[in-house]
Amino acid sequence: MALDTKSLLSSHAALLSCAWTAGTIGGIINCLIAPLCGALHLTTALGVQIVPPLLKDDLYSKTFWGGLWGLLLLLPWRKLTKHWALQAFLLGCFPSLVQLFLVFPLNTDAGAAGLGLGTLTPVFVFFFNTVGWSFPAFAWFALAAPHNREKYIADPAGNPLLD
Repeated sequence: MALDTKSLLSSHAALLSCAWTAGTIGGIINCLIAPLCGALHLTTALGVQIVPPLLKDDLYSKTFWGGLWGLLLLLPWRKLTKHWALQAFLLGCFPSLVQLFLVFPLNTDAGAAGLGLGTLTPVFVFFFNTVGWSFPAFAWFALAAPHNREKYIADPAGNPLLD
């Protein structure tokens, strides 16, 4: 079977586009969920001082970073577990760990894991980044990515490159 380079490049671009878009959609939802939880006083009721306002700059930032994190959707999550919810949770761990151990200590006075904002801060960070980002991103990618991606992304011998 001859390798169709144009088709292969096109399908790579389609997968990259779907992953980026899925991440940005997750970023939009993530941008809304934290202010919503703050406005409903869910965070403060549990002793966590995360009450971010809904700002345009946050939307831009979260959609951009969501798109970058969305590229992790291209990793072979099915090799770790077959359950989609666990795959999505594992995906959400990456931005959560960066938030807890890089962003909070280096960019805020909240300290490591954001514990200066409350003892349950790590729980909310994981919640915001899984329910608010990785689950929607994972769902969008599953719906929008080309079906049978093994057929689209394979080496000349037909072996999947992503799985």
